[in-house]
Amino acid sequence: MIKNLLRILWWEMDLSVNEVIKAVKGRGIIKKNYGKIRGISVDSRTIGEGEIFFALQGERFDGHNFVNEVYKKSKMPVCISKKVMDSEYILVDDTLKALGSLAMYWRKKLNTSIIAITGSIGKTTTKNILGSILSTIYPTYVSIKNYNNLVGVPLNIFNLSELYKYAVLELGTNKEGEIRRLAEISFPDISIITNVGRAHLEFFGSLENILKEKVSISEYTKGPVFVNRDDPFLSNAVMKNKFTYGFDEKADYSCKIIEETESGTSIVVNNNTFFVPFKGKGNLYDALSSIAVSTYLKIPTKIIQEGILKTKMEEMRLQIKDYSGITVINDAYNANPDSVENALSVLEKFPERKIAVLGDMLELGEFSEELHREVGEFASHRIDILITIGEYARFIYEEFKGKKYRFDTLDDAVEFIRGLLKSGDTILIKGSRKMNMEKIIEKIFKKEEDCYTIYTT
Repeated sequence: MIKNLLRILWWEMDLSVNEVIKAVKGRGIIKKNYGKIRGISVDSRTIGEGEIFFALQGERFDGHNFVNEVYKKSKMPVCISKKVMDSEYILVDDTLKALGSLAMYWRKKLNTSIIAITGSIGKTTTKNILGSILSTIYPTYVSIKNYNNLVGVPLNIFNLSELYKYAVLELGTNKEGEIRRLAEISFPDISIITNVGRAHLEFFGSLENILKEKVSISEYTKGPVFVNRDDPFLSNAVMKNKFTYGFDEKADYSCKIIEETESGTSIVVNNNTFFVPFKGKGNLYDALSSIAVSTYLKIPTKIIQEGILKTKMEEMRLQIKDYSGITVINDAYNANPDSVENALSVLEKFPERKIAVLGDMLELGEFSEELHREVGEFASHRIDILITIGEYARFIYEEFKGKKYRFDTLDDAVEFIRGLLKSGDTILIKGSRKMNMEKIIEKIFKKEEDCYTIYTT
């Protein structure tokens, strides 16, 4: 359905140009009549005929530079915030805000029930598990990859139609007020807050401010808000229609572990038994939140289990593969202290030599040194060898008690790691997105055919 992640097409859409002008509170310079619009685009490279282009502005780009070219392709008015063309256009004060306002308008025309997920970690995994469960029995839309910001969430909403009973959307943030705005746009029927963790502290300043940001989703949620009772911040947070899940027996959806094996964990949730084929306690919480919401929606236990088992996860999130006898844990998508410690706990359970390659955790601001040192202390006595890469990761190195190596660049580390590895080793690769830690795997294990998946989460 989606040909390009920056270009969302409506196959059946009941929306006119005049409606767009009204929804975005724009000033339209329109000289002719148009039929129903075919879609919305924010990418001048992929704009198609019948689509309205929103000229967004960023630090390194400005969509206004392409509006005349776009108009020739789309044959539709262009949404702009500064007059840079003489052809037909819709003038607004802020094109990003207008994009959200139009998404809000479209969302209110739909009967699709939206389930929104926010939290410091676990959003994507929860989205995939819950989406898999719901799609087993209902037509369900699951948001695209990491399309969870002020551009991505509207584009996901534009892709909804009456064909879908449910839509599972991920709401992310790295600045104050974004969750509130995203919740206002998506107007969820149900929300999930996975946790309050130490991510983006550079922008929020404290965990209390992160809590405030996450909880703001409840202000626009029509129905229940599901939160992790085991999270010390969320357990005491006050919000309307609050439901809890966790290992605490006082949780509305309380979980007990029956058995842990190499292939997964058997649990009981409110007298119903499930098998969760994912490693790491963080992923167990993600499954539990999905079970809680699904149970609330009265989905049969058998269907919930089926959905969990068929869940497909995103790349570079605790993917575990065997490369000719060497086990690689690829958790390179991103990193903060909580997710790193969770990944180290997974690595710790492997039987033979355990190696962790850790890069910088970014966006921690004044807490960077303290939190990197905390990870170093946590890793001590849990793994056999530590390798760090980057400026801040040196604090992990300094705090770690055990065999350790430190490198400034990824390329320098690759050569060393290549000579270090031997059959039977398990190696974890993790760091913040800008560190591109996955390149270590690409450079050392060049032949994908030489590996097979042991476990993917």
